[in-house]
Amino acid sequence: MTRAHQMFVAPGEYVFKLGGDATHLLGDVVSLTWTMESRTDGEPAGSGLDVLAIGRDGRIRTDYQFIGA
Repeated sequence: MTRAHQMFVAPGEYVFKLGGDATHLLGDVVSLTWTMESRTDGEPAGSGLDVLAIGRDGRIRTDYQFIGA
């Protein structure tokens, strides 16, 4: 996530948007969809599905990312 932020968000070219509500799967596992859009014209430049395992401290422990899903 840090790398994606450094490459796409920090330079100001793109913004990530949540594609609806996150879905609680099992225990501390959630899934969410997202799109990456151009700040210039709002055109989608990518999308994906993330399945996240959340630790007891509320931080992401594991992130399984599926690009273009």
